[in-house]
Amino acid sequence: MKRTTLEIQQIGASGAGLIIGTTRLTISDLKQIVASAKGIVIIKGASNISTLDCQQIAASGKERVIFDFTS
Repeated sequence: MKRTTLEIQQIGASGAGLIIGTTRLTISDLKQIVASAKGIVIIKGASNISTLDCQQIAASGKERVIFDFTS
């Protein structure tokens, strides 16, 4: 089941840790998800994201973001 950005935000805001992919999410979506998450967020496929966007996403997450550059 594919989740909407709002659903992912709600799950993260409840305190759950998240592992999310970048294939169907925009940079704006990622920033919103990370900003609302209370747990750690792992972003898979991060090699497709620019350095500047990674920095901005990380700033939204206050040390709760892990980028997976292996895929």
